[in-house]
Amino acid sequence: MNSGLFAEVATQDRNLLGSAIHKFAGCNSRDELFKTMQITLVPLLKLDGVFITRFNQQSGETRISAEPTLLKSTTANLITLVNQLVINNDPIRYSTPPGMVIFNEELQAPKKAVSNNTQWLHYFKSIAGVYDMPSASIGLWFYRKNANAGAFNQREIIILKYMQPIIIQTVKAIIFQEERITYSNIAEHFLSSNTPKAVIKSDCSVLISNKIFSDQISQPENTVLPIRLHKHISHLINEQSLLPKKSTFIPNPVFFRFKRRLYKISISPVEKSDLSQYRTWLLSLQRTSDNALQLSRSLQDANITRRETEIILWMQKGLSCSDVATKLDLSYHTARTHVRNIYKKLNISSSRELLAFVHQPS
Repeated sequence: MNSGLFAEVATQDRNLLGSAIHKFAGCNSRDELFKTMQITLVPLLKLDGVFITRFNQQSGETRISAEPTLLKSTTANLITLVNQLVINNDPIRYSTPPGMVIFNEELQAPKKAVSNNTQWLHYFKSIAGVYDMPSASIGLWFYRKNANAGAFNQREIIILKYMQPIIIQTVKAIIFQEERITYSNIAEHFLSSNTPKAVIKSDCSVLISNKIFSDQISQPENTVLPIRLHKHISHLINEQSLLPKKSTFIPNPVFFRFKRRLYKISISPVEKSDLSQYRTWLLSLQRTSDNALQLSRSLQDANITRRETEIILWMQKGLSCSDVATKLDLSYHTARTHVRNIYKKLNISSSRELLAFVHQPS
Protein backbone atom coordinates (compact mmCIF):
# COMPACT_ATOMS: atom_id res chain seq x y z
CA MET A 1 0.00 0.00 0.00
CA ASN A 2 1.33 3.40 -1.02
CA SER A 3 2.24 5.22 2.22
CA GLY A 4 1.92 8.60 0.48
CA LEU A 5 -1.71 7.90 -0.41
CA PHE A 6 -2.69 7.37 3.23
CA ALA A 7 -0.11 9.61 4.87
CA GLU A 8 -2.31 10.38 7.89
CA VAL A 9 -3.35 6.76 8.42
CA ALA A 10 -1.53 4.69 11.00
CA THR A 11 0.73 2.06 9.42
CA GLN A 12 -1.23 -0.86 10.90
CA ASP A 13 -4.50 0.51 9.42
CA ARG A 14 -3.36 1.10 5.83
CA ASN A 15 -3.89 -2.42 4.54
CA LEU A 16 -7.25 -2.66 6.33
CA LEU A 17 -8.35 0.67 4.85
CA GLY A 18 -7.22 -0.25 1.34
CA SER A 19 -9.07 -3.57 1.57
CA ALA A 20 -12.24 -1.82 2.81
CA ILE A 21 -12.16 0.70 -0.04
CA HIS A 22 -11.73 -2.12 -2.55
CA LYS A 23 -14.71 -4.02 -1.10
CA PHE A 24 -16.95 -0.93 -1.08
CA ALA A 25 -16.10 -0.22 -4.72
CA GLY A 26 -17.46 -3.67 -5.62
CA CYS A 27 -20.87 -3.23 -3.94
CA ASN A 28 -23.81 -3.30 -6.38
CA SER A 29 -26.78 -3.45 -3.99
CA ARG A 30 -27.82 -2.32 -0.55
CA ASP A 31 -27.55 -5.88 0.75
CA GLU A 32 -23.94 -6.06 -0.44
CA LEU A 33 -23.27 -2.62 1.03
CA PHE A 34 -24.47 -3.52 4.51
CA LYS A 35 -22.75 -6.92 4.43
CA THR A 36 -19.53 -5.13 3.55
CA MET A 37 -20.11 -2.78 6.48
CA GLN A 38 -20.44 -5.73 8.83
CA ILE A 39 -17.08 -7.23 7.82
CA THR A 40 -15.08 -4.00 7.44
CA LEU A 41 -16.06 -0.79 9.23
CA VAL A 42 -18.21 -2.29 12.00
CA PRO A 43 -15.33 -4.28 13.56
CA LEU A 44 -12.66 -1.74 12.57
CA LEU A 45 -14.46 1.15 14.28
CA LYS A 46 -16.19 -0.91 17.01
CA LEU A 47 -19.64 0.15 15.77
CA ASP A 48 -23.03 -1.06 16.97
CA GLY A 49 -24.87 -0.15 13.79
CA VAL A 50 -25.18 1.94 10.62
CA PHE A 51 -28.02 3.55 8.71
CA ILE A 52 -28.55 5.68 5.60
CA THR A 53 -30.45 8.96 5.38
CA ARG A 54 -31.90 10.49 2.23
CA PHE A 55 -32.93 14.14 2.21
CA ASN A 56 -35.46 15.33 -0.38
CA GLN A 57 -34.79 18.99 -1.10
CA GLN A 58 -38.17 19.47 -2.75
CA SER A 59 -40.31 18.24 0.16
CA GLY A 60 -37.83 18.90 2.97
CA GLU A 61 -38.35 15.29 4.10
CA THR A 62 -35.60 13.07 5.47
CA ARG A 63 -36.02 9.29 5.29
CA ILE A 64 -34.02 6.51 6.93
CA SER A 65 -33.11 3.25 5.24
CA ALA A 66 -32.09 -0.14 6.61
CA GLU A 67 -32.07 0.94 10.23
CA PRO A 68 -31.87 -1.93 12.70
CA THR A 69 -35.16 -3.15 14.18
CA LEU A 70 -34.28 -1.62 17.54
CA LEU A 71 -34.19 1.83 15.96
CA LYS A 72 -37.61 1.68 14.31
CA SER A 73 -39.42 3.06 17.37
CA THR A 74 -37.12 6.12 17.37
CA THR A 75 -36.96 6.82 13.64
CA ALA A 76 -38.63 10.26 13.84
CA ASN A 77 -36.30 11.32 16.65
CA LEU A 78 -33.27 9.98 14.84
CA ILE A 79 -34.18 12.06 11.77
CA THR A 80 -34.46 15.16 13.98
CA LEU A 81 -31.08 14.41 15.51
CA VAL A 82 -29.13 13.90 12.27
CA ASN A 83 -30.68 17.00 10.72
CA GLN A 84 -29.56 19.02 13.75
CA LEU A 85 -26.06 17.53 13.56
CA VAL A 86 -25.69 18.52 9.90
CA ILE A 87 -27.01 22.04 10.47
CA ASN A 88 -24.85 22.63 13.56
CA ASN A 89 -21.78 20.77 12.29
CA ASP A 90 -18.51 22.26 13.59
CA PRO A 91 -15.63 20.73 11.54
CA ILE A 92 -13.01 22.76 13.40
CA ARG A 93 -13.88 21.18 16.74
CA TYR A 94 -13.00 17.65 15.64
CA SER A 95 -10.69 18.59 12.75
CA THR A 96 -13.05 16.90 10.28
CA PRO A 97 -13.36 17.65 6.56
CA PRO A 98 -16.56 19.14 5.09
CA GLY A 99 -19.30 16.52 4.88
CA MET A 100 -18.36 14.70 8.08
CA VAL A 101 -20.03 14.91 11.49
CA ILE A 102 -18.63 13.61 14.77
CA PHE A 103 -20.72 13.86 17.91
CA ASN A 104 -19.12 12.35 21.00
CA GLU A 105 -21.06 14.10 23.74
CA GLU A 106 -24.01 12.66 25.61
CA LEU A 107 -26.88 12.52 23.14
CA GLN A 108 -30.08 14.02 24.44
CA ALA A 109 -33.38 13.05 22.87
CA PRO A 110 -35.00 15.89 20.89
CA LYS A 111 -37.67 17.77 22.88
CA LYS A 112 -40.45 16.33 20.74
CA ALA A 113 -38.93 12.88 20.89
CA VAL A 114 -39.97 9.60 22.41
CA SER A 115 -41.48 9.73 25.86
CA ASN A 116 -38.95 7.20 27.09
CA ASN A 117 -35.71 9.22 27.33
CA THR A 118 -33.94 6.34 29.04
CA GLN A 119 -34.64 4.13 26.03
CA TRP A 120 -33.37 6.83 23.66
CA LEU A 121 -30.09 7.34 25.54
CA HIS A 122 -29.56 3.59 25.64
CA TYR A 123 -29.32 3.56 21.83
CA PHE A 124 -26.72 6.28 21.26
CA LYS A 125 -23.51 7.06 23.14
CA SER A 126 -21.70 8.59 20.15
CA ILE A 127 -22.46 9.03 16.47
CA ALA A 128 -20.51 9.83 13.29
CA GLY A 129 -21.72 10.51 9.80
CA VAL A 130 -20.53 11.26 6.29
CA TYR A 131 -22.70 12.99 3.70
CA ASP A 132 -22.45 14.44 0.22
CA MET A 133 -21.70 18.12 -0.23
CA PRO A 134 -23.17 20.66 -0.42
CA SER A 135 -26.75 19.37 -0.30
CA ALA A 136 -26.39 16.64 2.37
CA SER A 137 -28.99 14.69 0.39
CA ILE A 138 -27.32 11.35 1.19
CA GLY A 139 -25.75 10.42 4.51
CA LEU A 140 -24.26 7.27 6.00
CA TRP A 141 -24.27 7.23 9.80
CA PHE A 142 -22.36 5.13 12.34
CA TYR A 143 -23.32 4.88 15.98
CA ARG A 144 -22.22 3.34 19.25
CA LYS A 145 -24.59 2.54 22.08
CA ASN A 146 -22.01 0.81 24.27
CA ALA A 147 -20.45 3.26 26.72
CA ASN A 148 -17.37 1.04 27.00
CA ALA A 149 -16.58 1.65 23.30
CA GLY A 150 -15.85 5.29 24.11
CA ALA A 151 -15.92 8.31 21.83
CA PHE A 152 -14.68 8.35 18.24
CA ASN A 153 -10.97 9.08 18.43
CA GLN A 154 -8.64 10.80 15.96
CA ARG A 155 -7.54 7.50 14.39
CA GLU A 156 -11.15 6.55 13.63
CA ILE A 157 -11.96 10.03 12.33
CA ILE A 158 -9.04 9.76 9.89
CA ILE A 159 -10.29 6.36 8.67
CA LEU A 160 -13.76 7.80 8.04
CA LYS A 161 -12.20 10.78 6.26
CA TYR A 162 -10.54 8.49 3.72
CA MET A 163 -13.64 6.30 3.42
CA GLN A 164 -16.03 9.22 2.84
CA PRO A 165 -15.63 9.61 -0.96
CA ILE A 166 -16.02 5.91 -1.80
CA ILE A 167 -18.94 5.50 0.65
CA ILE A 168 -20.95 8.37 -0.85
CA GLN A 169 -20.09 7.34 -4.42
CA THR A 170 -21.19 3.75 -3.72
CA VAL A 171 -24.49 4.74 -2.09
CA LYS A 172 -25.31 7.10 -4.98
CA ALA A 173 -24.56 4.37 -7.54
CA ILE A 174 -26.78 1.87 -5.71
CA ILE A 175 -29.67 4.35 -5.51
CA PHE A 176 -29.33 5.15 -9.23
CA GLN A 177 -29.33 1.45 -10.10
CA GLU A 178 -32.43 0.75 -7.98
CA GLU A 179 -34.36 3.64 -9.52
CA ARG A 180 -33.29 2.62 -13.04
CA ILE A 181 -34.58 -0.94 -12.48
CA THR A 182 -37.83 0.35 -10.98
CA TYR A 183 -38.61 2.62 -13.90
CA SER A 184 -37.51 0.00 -16.46
CA ASN A 185 -39.98 -2.46 -14.96
CA ILE A 186 -42.70 0.17 -15.01
CA ALA A 187 -41.99 1.06 -18.64
CA GLU A 188 -42.13 -2.62 -19.62
CA HIS A 189 -45.43 -2.99 -17.78
CA PHE A 190 -46.81 0.06 -19.57
CA LEU A 191 -46.07 -1.31 -23.02
CA SER A 192 -48.28 -4.35 -22.43
CA SER A 193 -51.17 -2.48 -20.81
CA ASN A 194 -54.41 -1.43 -22.51
CA THR A 195 -55.30 0.77 -19.53
CA PRO A 196 -54.24 4.43 -19.36
CA LYS A 197 -51.37 4.54 -16.85
CA ALA A 198 -48.79 7.07 -15.75
CA VAL A 199 -46.18 7.59 -13.07
CA ILE A 200 -46.75 10.90 -11.33
CA LYS A 201 -45.03 12.87 -8.59
CA SER A 202 -46.81 14.14 -5.49
CA ASP A 203 -47.42 17.45 -7.25
CA CYS A 204 -49.31 15.48 -9.94
CA SER A 205 -46.78 16.18 -12.69
CA VAL A 206 -46.36 13.25 -15.09
CA LEU A 207 -42.97 11.51 -15.17
CA ILE A 208 -43.84 8.78 -17.67
CA SER A 209 -47.03 7.49 -19.30
CA ASN A 210 -48.06 4.89 -21.83
CA LYS A 211 -49.40 5.70 -25.30
CA ILE A 212 -53.05 5.13 -24.46
CA PHE A 213 -52.77 7.60 -21.58
CA SER A 214 -51.26 10.22 -23.88
CA ASP A 215 -53.89 9.60 -26.56
CA GLN A 216 -56.94 9.63 -24.27
CA ILE A 217 -56.02 11.85 -21.32
CA SER A 218 -53.16 14.21 -22.15
CA GLN A 219 -51.00 15.10 -25.10
CA PRO A 220 -47.57 13.63 -25.93
CA GLU A 221 -44.77 15.36 -23.99
CA ASN A 222 -47.40 17.10 -21.83
CA THR A 223 -46.67 16.70 -18.12
CA VAL A 224 -49.79 18.52 -16.92
CA LEU A 225 -53.00 16.64 -16.06
CA PRO A 226 -56.50 18.02 -16.75
CA ILE A 227 -57.54 20.30 -13.88
CA ARG A 228 -60.41 18.14 -12.57
CA LEU A 229 -58.28 14.99 -12.68
CA HIS A 230 -55.48 16.87 -10.89
CA LYS A 231 -57.87 17.76 -8.04
CA HIS A 232 -59.14 14.18 -7.66
CA ILE A 233 -55.61 12.76 -7.57
CA SER A 234 -54.31 15.38 -5.12
CA HIS A 235 -57.10 14.41 -2.75
CA LEU A 236 -56.29 10.69 -3.10
CA ILE A 237 -52.56 11.26 -2.52
CA ASN A 238 -53.20 13.34 0.60
CA GLU A 239 -55.68 10.77 1.89
CA GLN A 240 -53.36 7.80 1.31
CA SER A 241 -50.32 9.61 2.72
CA LEU A 242 -52.13 9.99 6.05
CA LEU A 243 -52.83 6.27 6.39
CA PRO A 244 -50.51 3.97 8.39
CA LYS A 245 -47.96 2.18 6.19
CA LYS A 246 -49.49 -1.26 6.72
CA SER A 247 -53.11 -0.14 6.48
CA THR A 248 -55.29 -2.23 4.17
CA PHE A 249 -57.94 0.47 3.91
CA ILE A 250 -58.76 1.66 0.41
CA PRO A 251 -60.22 5.04 -0.53
CA ASN A 252 -63.81 5.38 -1.62
CA PRO A 253 -64.03 4.93 -5.41
CA VAL A 254 -63.29 8.15 -7.29
CA PHE A 255 -64.55 8.61 -10.84
CA PHE A 256 -63.52 11.01 -13.58
CA ARG A 257 -65.45 11.74 -16.76
CA PHE A 258 -63.39 12.94 -19.71
CA LYS A 259 -64.38 13.18 -23.37
CA ARG A 260 -67.58 11.21 -22.69
CA ARG A 261 -65.63 8.37 -21.09
CA LEU A 262 -66.00 7.46 -17.43
CA TYR A 263 -62.86 6.32 -15.58
CA LYS A 264 -62.28 4.91 -12.11
CA ILE A 265 -59.11 6.44 -10.62
CA SER A 266 -56.62 4.41 -8.59
CA ILE A 267 -53.16 5.27 -7.30
CA SER A 268 -50.44 3.31 -5.49
CA PRO A 269 -46.86 4.13 -4.40
CA VAL A 270 -44.30 3.23 -7.06
CA GLU A 271 -41.03 2.82 -5.23
CA LYS A 272 -40.35 -0.08 -2.90
CA SER A 273 -37.07 1.44 -1.79
CA ASP A 274 -37.12 3.90 1.08
CA LEU A 275 -34.03 5.48 -0.48
CA SER A 276 -35.96 6.86 -3.44
CA GLN A 277 -35.58 10.60 -3.70
CA TYR A 278 -39.13 11.46 -4.71
CA ARG A 279 -42.47 10.09 -3.60
CA THR A 280 -43.96 8.78 -6.85
CA TRP A 281 -47.28 7.14 -7.63
CA LEU A 282 -48.67 4.81 -10.26
CA LEU A 283 -51.88 6.28 -11.66
CA SER A 284 -54.33 3.93 -13.39
CA LEU A 285 -57.53 5.01 -15.11
CA GLN A 286 -59.93 2.11 -15.63
CA ARG A 287 -62.80 2.55 -18.06
CA THR A 288 -66.02 1.85 -16.24
CA SER A 289 -69.77 2.19 -16.63
CA ASP A 290 -72.32 4.55 -15.16
CA ASN A 291 -73.50 1.58 -13.06
CA ALA A 292 -70.23 1.69 -11.12
CA LEU A 293 -70.67 5.40 -10.48
CA GLN A 294 -74.25 4.83 -9.38
CA LEU A 295 -73.13 2.04 -7.04
CA SER A 296 -70.51 4.30 -5.46
CA ARG A 297 -73.10 6.99 -4.88
CA SER A 298 -75.56 4.48 -3.44
CA LEU A 299 -72.96 3.21 -0.95
CA GLN A 300 -72.09 6.75 0.09
CA ASP A 301 -75.77 7.62 0.51
CA ALA A 302 -76.13 4.58 2.80
CA ASN A 303 -73.18 5.81 4.93
CA ILE A 304 -71.12 2.74 4.08
CA THR A 305 -67.64 3.18 5.61
CA ARG A 306 -64.33 2.68 3.82
CA ARG A 307 -63.75 -0.68 5.53
CA GLU A 308 -67.29 -1.81 4.70
CA THR A 309 -66.75 -0.74 1.08
CA GLU A 310 -63.61 -2.85 0.96
CA ILE A 311 -65.50 -5.87 2.32
CA ILE A 312 -68.28 -5.39 -0.25
CA LEU A 313 -65.72 -5.31 -3.08
CA TRP A 314 -64.15 -8.58 -1.87
CA MET A 315 -67.56 -10.24 -1.45
CA GLN A 316 -68.45 -9.03 -4.94
CA LYS A 317 -65.53 -11.19 -6.17
CA GLY A 318 -67.06 -14.26 -4.51
CA LEU A 319 -65.20 -14.35 -1.18
CA SER A 320 -67.02 -15.61 1.89
CA CYS A 321 -67.04 -13.76 5.20
CA SER A 322 -64.32 -16.13 6.47
CA ASP A 323 -62.19 -15.53 3.36
CA VAL A 324 -62.57 -11.76 3.72
CA ALA A 325 -61.46 -11.95 7.36
CA THR A 326 -58.31 -13.81 6.32
CA LYS A 327 -57.66 -11.44 3.41
CA LEU A 328 -57.92 -8.33 5.59
CA ASP A 329 -56.24 -9.85 8.66
CA LEU A 330 -59.41 -9.51 10.75
CA SER A 331 -60.96 -11.88 13.24
CA TYR A 332 -64.01 -13.71 11.93
CA HIS A 333 -66.13 -11.99 14.59
CA THR A 334 -65.00 -8.52 13.43
CA ALA A 335 -65.61 -9.33 9.75
CA ARG A 336 -69.03 -10.76 10.58
CA THR A 337 -69.94 -7.59 12.52
CA HIS A 338 -68.98 -5.47 9.49
CA VAL A 339 -71.15 -7.66 7.24
CA ARG A 340 -74.14 -7.34 9.60
CA ASN A 341 -73.72 -3.56 9.58
CA ILE A 342 -73.62 -3.57 5.78
CA TYR A 343 -76.83 -5.60 5.60
CA LYS A 344 -78.54 -3.24 8.05
CA LYS A 345 -77.52 -0.09 6.18
CA LEU A 346 -78.57 -1.51 2.78
CA ASN A 347 -81.76 -3.06 4.20
CA ILE A 348 -80.83 -6.57 3.01
CA SER A 349 -80.33 -9.88 4.80
CA SER A 350 -78.04 -12.15 2.74
CA SER A 351 -74.96 -12.24 0.53
CA ARG A 352 -77.22 -13.04 -2.43
CA GLU A 353 -79.13 -9.82 -1.89
CA LEU A 354 -75.82 -7.97 -1.52
CA LEU A 355 -74.63 -9.24 -4.93
CA ALA A 356 -77.98 -8.27 -6.44
CA PHE A 357 -77.61 -4.77 -4.98
CA VAL A 358 -74.07 -4.44 -6.34
CA HIS A 359 -75.07 -5.52 -9.85
CA GLN A 360 -78.40 -3.75 -10.04
CA PRO A 361 -78.90 -1.52 -13.09
CA SER A 362 -78.48 2.20 -12.54
